[in-house]
Amino acid sequence: MRQRTRRAILKDLGILSATPLLGSFGLSLFPMEQIFAQTTGGKPLKFLAISFPHGAVNGDWEPKRLPDGSVTLLESKILAPLEPFKNRLAIFSGLGHENLKPVGSLSSISAHAGLAASFTGHATGDSLGASASIDYALSQKLYQADKVLRVGCFLSYNAAQGLDDRPSEICYSGAGESNRLSVIAHPQKSFEKAFAGFTSSAPTPEETAKQQAEDTINKLVQKQLSRLEKRLKGDERNLLLKHLETIEGLGKGVKDFTCQTKPTVDTSGFTASETSMAALTQRQADVVAAALACGTVSLASIEIMSRSHGSYNMSAVIKNDPRTAIKDPSALLNSTNFHNDVAHRLSTEGNFNTEEQRAFNQSQSWYMEQIAYILGQLETRGVLDSTVVMIGTEMGHPQHFGDAAIFMLAGGGFKMGRWFEHKAEKVQTYQHRCTPHNHLLVNVAQRFGLNVNTFGDSRFTGGLPADTRGQMLEPVS
Repeated sequence: MRQRTRRAILKDLGILSATPLLGSFGLSLFPMEQIFAQTTGGKPLKFLAISFPHGAVNGDWEPKRLPDGSVTLLESKILAPLEPFKNRLAIFSGLGHENLKPVGSLSSISAHAGLAASFTGHATGDSLGASASIDYALSQKLYQADKVLRVGCFLSYNAAQGLDDRPSEICYSGAGESNRLSVIAHPQKSFEKAFAGFTSSAPTPEETAKQQAEDTINKLVQKQLSRLEKRLKGDERNLLLKHLETIEGLGKGVKDFTCQTKPTVDTSGFTASETSMAALTQRQADVVAAALACGTVSLASIEIMSRSHGSYNMSAVIKNDPRTAIKDPSALLNSTNFHNDVAHRLSTEGNFNTEEQRAFNQSQSWYMEQIAYILGQLETRGVLDSTVVMIGTEMGHPQHFGDAAIFMLAGGGFKMGRWFEHKAEKVQTYQHRCTPHNHLLVNVAQRFGLNVNTFGDSRFTGGLPADTRGQMLEPVS
């Protein structure tokens, strides 16, 4: 069968005859490469960092690769809530905080320092960042100060602190305590900062007509191409499917540029307690997603809970989350000191199916539910595909070893829908020689145009190497 060009296919449908109409509205839907540029490369990329504490247990959190080569998250004891977004994720196993290990040593200076190192690439023995974080580096090169929003979802560890701002655990302008950046802990204050100076404006008649025409044409094109898909095979069908996905993305991305009125976000009635934790996290996510979508913010971070203090009742957090799928929290989560009574009780590697393990996995699965909520808000507001979301934690085992920790990317900027299995050589119980996650930080920095070949630790140069399956992290424009 002779292959036809894309132009010929579209001409058969009569779609190309729509071009003059599109031009009258300032639109240019074809050729298809232009659509792709408008929906991905045509939008300035945004950045969102998300952190959560206490890591995960190796062997429990990883995805599963099925016989046909596809990946499922449903059998992961922690990542299952992210299954709806698996095609928008790049998941990395085998990465670790090698930057925390002195030369020639297998032991980290402090695994809790891994949270500070997750986004800085290096940390000190007192668990503080030893260099600027990736978000700060991007903000200095790409964004104005008023385009940056850093929020936290924290419990209150003393009555006086409440929901006051506090120092970040992941965001630094340089090394040490004095360079910890401030995090907004109350959704109302986050909203006020994100939309300070925002002026509502109704769309002009021309903007309304252009939007209506764009919506109508996109729907028409999608409908016609969907019919054509059934008649094509092989490469032609695959090409058409890519175009359909691109056109669909164009429709989703419209909201990214049409925020004429200030969004409404309920930011009232919160306290820094277990009973409000889920609602607090979700409202902060709502604010961040709205700000990224409206363009009032281009760079953001969300810190979910804190590694510094483990004196909270995780069972109460879970039971007061109406969205959670965790219906039977372990009795161990009733402890008021999760850090000592749950995380530190996981003392035997591979000790699966114990009650301690179940309790810990439930806790970490709850964090994944919150991350799924954040990604869902970004998708709903049409900004997920134009945002590079970096997700990190401090350790690969709650017994305080920074090996093989969870790192993920989500959204846009890179080819997603893949699980990268990087080399993590086990050398003794709990301890591995991992692929330094600094390489991932280099990938992210370079994707945003920063001229760097190291990040946080000069021992580790370049982006991520190929994983054990030969896969490379690929940027997309």
